[in-house]
Amino acid sequence: GGLAVLKDGHLRTLTVKDGLASNSILSLYEDRGGGLWIGTSGGGVDLLKGARVEHHAPKDGLSGKMIGSLLQDRDGNLWAGALDGGLSRFSNGRFEALAGEAGVSNETVLSLFEDRDGSVWTGTSVGLNQFLDGKFTVYTSREGLPGDEIVSVYEDHEGSLWIGTTKGLARLRNGRVR
Repeated sequence: GGLAVLKDGHLRTLTVKDGLASNSILSLYEDRGGGLWIGTSGGGVDLLKGARVEHHAPKDGLSGKMIGSLLQDRDGNLWAGALDGGLSRFSNGRFEALAGEAGVSNETVLSLFEDRDGSVWTGTSVGLNQFLDGKFTVYTSREGLPGDEIVSVYEDHEGSLWIGTTKGLARLRNGRVR
């Protein structure tokens, strides 16, 4: 386990011995500043900057310990989707869990995507959540999606969102599922 790094033709593996919180890596994301965010299984999120590793765990405001998806939005906020705790946003040097009635529809976050309008879309095991202007809108099979488990989201050149569910593919355009 660990994080394999190929640099200048040499392969090296970073592990807990090198400062990682866990050897089980679920997601990776390089931010605009060159930092590598590492979503782990059981250890939360690590940020690798050069040779330094910075840990973030639920005690730091992170919503869970199993981080399966990561995304940096246009404003520079980092979003972390937990398989065991919902959604968190890293802003101004700290994580904030977006949970409860003001948060995502389920604590199992499977995918993250930002569209051209700045909405952050969160795919969960119980629906698709749009975060815009500080509030969530939820889309499920009641709104026409083929299934509620959302595994992927993509925006095409026309601005349509394509939503991959475990029961099929749907298109969302102008707030309507087709």
